[in-house]
Amino acid sequence: MRKALVVMLLIASLAACVSTQSSAENIQNHAATAAWTSVYLTMNAFPTATPPPPTITQTATATIIWPTYSPIPTTPTTATSPYEAEHEAIKKVVQTYFDKIYYIHHTYEVKDFGDVISTAPDGRSFLKTELRKQALNVVWERTNLLRYSSYSYSLDFSEIVVFDAGQMARANLSEGNHIVYDISIPYKIGSQSSGIKHIIILRYEQGTWKIIYDVHDDHSHRSLYDPTPLPKDVLDGLDKSLIDLGQGKEGPALPKDLTYFIPSDPEQLNKWKDYENALAEKLMSEYPRDTVFCEWELTEKTLQKINVWASCMTTVTSPDIGNYYFPVVSLPAVINLTPSGEIQSIETPEYGETYLSDIWRLFPNGVWKTAPNVLAMERHLNWRRVHFNEPPLVVLNATAILTPSPTVTPTP
Repeated sequence: MRKALVVMLLIASLAACVSTQSSAENIQNHAATAAWTSVYLTMNAFPTATPPPPTITQTATATIIWPTYSPIPTTPTTATSPYEAEHEAIKKVVQTYFDKIYYIHHTYEVKDFGDVISTAPDGRSFLKTELRKQALNVVWERTNLLRYSSYSYSLDFSEIVVFDAGQMARANLSEGNHIVYDISIPYKIGSQSSGIKHIIILRYEQGTWKIIYDVHDDHSHRSLYDPTPLPKDVLDGLDKSLIDLGQGKEGPALPKDLTYFIPSDPEQLNKWKDYENALAEKLMSEYPRDTVFCEWELTEKTLQKINVWASCMTTVTSPDIGNYYFPVVSLPAVINLTPSGEIQSIETPEYGETYLSDIWRLFPNGVWKTAPNVLAMERHLNWRRVHFNEPPLVVLNATAILTPSPTVTPTP
């Protein structure tokens, strides 16, 4: 049995440090329950952890209503011995599928699952919807600092059945994991779940097993059974959610003081394009420079190092995901300066097993003192996709703060 602690409790208690604006925004209410309602986690401190902050219970009201899907087809319940040799091949395909899902939530790069999904219409139907669901989930995770910064998972296969003369298979399994989110890094808290039941249907195609669909009792991956042919209202609903999450907002969202933003003095205001160019080249070099916009928020500054949380968005959409998902790279970064104050290099943690250790190496004093307002940055990135001459929010904030308010001379 999973522990009776919904992951929203973790999000609510830790997200309190993000900003009052972020926690109150409709985006959290828009996606929270639909994404996480059925996930039950146990919070475990790291071995070297300091005591975590007290848990604050918060509820969210979902506004996404997911459609009702057709029942899973009935399949045999006993394995046929001549197909026992196929079980290991099926396990490898399923393992690759989960590797790709977890990596998506680590990198936020929503890409095709490669050759593990069937190329038949039912497999393509599942993949088309799955990519949109992953994209929707990733947008919400980015704005709430819920990247899988470190993770491990396990798959416990309870039954593998091969049927239809060796052409079809069903894998019943239970998923468990241990995850460290970006938001929980300063508190050294990990979260784990177990007992997530999956039924994965596969077909033998061109000499290998391919997944047709995956249905399970956990909404964290948004992996649901999709009937064939795919109903248009499912994709339309996902697109509408992506449109709603991609609504832009003009600035400035004023900070409490100057320490949170760069450039923060008049001499540096004209250099903001240098910062944006350097961040765009580092974070999204695979896209043309004129299609990338960047926002950043200062977390710490010394004479020759500026620590920021940076978010860069491209205006190039993916044909696999649709016209309403714009890829974003959102990472903590160190901007190294020359003695004269010019940008020398930018360092970011590398994706993969070293991501968490890279963060502690690059930010020995902690990733942030006050959690960055990623939601505000992403909303302004979406605004700049349409208003492309608009400078970053950081510049608007600095300009607004440094511009003195006019004083009115009292009438004699």
